[in-house]
Amino acid sequence: MKRKYVYEEKKFFYPFSLGEKVNFFLQSSFGELFREKFTAELESDLDRIEKKR
Repeated sequence: MKRKYVYEEKKFFYPFSLGEKVNFFLQSSFGELFREKFTAELESDLDRIEKKR
């Protein structure tokens, strides 16, 4: 919130214009990282690595 990407109102976060622009850029450039399936698989892989140690 310090960087003015979002603001909080009644326990919800809403984007400022800059936040929307940043989100668009990140989704366009790194969209795969923000997909639920990808992050779920990544977390599972990391859990398996951690258990083997």
